[in-house]
Amino acid sequence: VIVTRNSRRDIERCLSSIKTFFSKHLEEVVVVDNHSSDDTAGIVRGFNWATLVPLKENTGFARAANVGVKLTTGSYVLLLNPDVEIQNDFFSEVRTIFERDPSIGIIGPSIVYPNGTIQQSVRRFPTFSHRS
Repeated sequence: VIVTRNSRRDIERCLSSIKTFFSKHLEEVVVVDNHSSDDTAGIVRGFNWATLVPLKENTGFARAANVGVKLTTGSYVLLLNPDVEIQNDFFSEVRTIFERDPSIGIIGPSIVYPNGTIQQSVRRFPTFSHRS
């Protein structure tokens, strides 16, 4: 599931990389477009194996992601931002991890910048602070 909003300059590279690296696992790709004003939807239509869901308003990421997830039928769902380019077939390893340990419900793979350095994508879990 990919949520887009005016992602014209990124979505073609994203979908092309999905086709290249996930072709043997590719069950479905759902692109939920959050009422883009550019040609994002037109570019997605060029990938006839992807399902485009154009929304009539910008509902925000979470609501749009939920729309996309409800349309999926696979055993696993990958939420992907449109500016991501898949660089390898990490999905085989992720699937194996899920199947080995059914108590795992979510996995966040490493994210790297185009130059190969790791992008920090984790934060501390928020806690409440108390003042006396």
